[in-house]
Amino acid sequence: PNPNPNPNPNPSPSPSPSPNKKPQPLPFFPPFQIPPPASAPTPTPTPTPNKKPEPLPFFPPIPMNLPDPGTLPTPKPANPCSASPCSSKMSDDLDDLKDKLEFIDIQVTVFKQCDPGTGRATFEQQTIKTIKALQAQESLKFARIAKLEALQCENNCIATVPEWWQIRPEAQRPQLIAIFVERKPDKSLGNDYYSLTIPHPNSNTAPNKAPLSSYKKGSCEGILTLKDNSKVIVNAFDKEAVQKVLEEISKLIDPKMLTGSFQKIGQRKGQNLKEITVELIRLDYYPQGAKDMKPKWIKNFK
Repeated sequence: PNPNPNPNPNPSPSPSPSPNKKPQPLPFFPPFQIPPPASAPTPTPTPTPNKKPEPLPFFPPIPMNLPDPGTLPTPKPANPCSASPCSSKMSDDLDDLKDKLEFIDIQVTVFKQCDPGTGRATFEQQTIKTIKALQAQESLKFARIAKLEALQCENNCIATVPEWWQIRPEAQRPQLIAIFVERKPDKSLGNDYYSLTIPHPNSNTAPNKAPLSSYKKGSCEGILTLKDNSKVIVNAFDKEAVQKVLEEISKLIDPKMLTGSFQKIGQRKGQNLKEITVELIRLDYYPQGAKDMKPKWIKNFK
């Protein structure tokens, strides 16, 4: 530092500025050339239309007689097991089933009718179609059915019921119930059945032959009243026919019950009965009367 500074210092003159240099000219760039526009495309000339082709010459068809192919067979559906391990097993099963389902004709026994003259069962043979494997079963089945149907000839398919009479309270009086059937002029038996009750029979065993004769039914009525008020009622053509039937019945009754008995014969009231000849075909024995509705024995005569 200056120990004696100048109180009036003179400023230092500013240096004179140097004159500006002439600017250098800019580099020359040639002008940008614009490319000329592309030339327009040449238009495609309009095509000339083709001429219409000339028609081909006509050739008539040549007749041909082809064979009739017929009806084509319906194709069978494919076997679902043809390409499967089960095909062999199924084929064997089908063969077995085919044998089991083979149908054959067999002869079987069937019930025909109860013989009109004898009342016995008659049978006949019929042909039926059945599976071969069931031949034995079918034959046995028809034989059993025929046997069951034949029972109607043995018992005539008639239900009998013991009678009861007033005054005496007990119902244990033994009874025979006789079943008659219409006998036609040609000796055949009809389908109309009639019952006749005989109380207190003198025997509890079945007879070997019919104990009562045939008679003609009608509207003449006879009543035989026994000792205990039990009754025998007969309807026949006239008084003589009634009397004959009552005499035959009296021989089948316990003689003790005929003591004090009496008869009454006359024309019945109401609608006239059918006049037909009837024949005894069966006897049912009830040893306890109406107390037991199941007969002890049944005897058939036809």
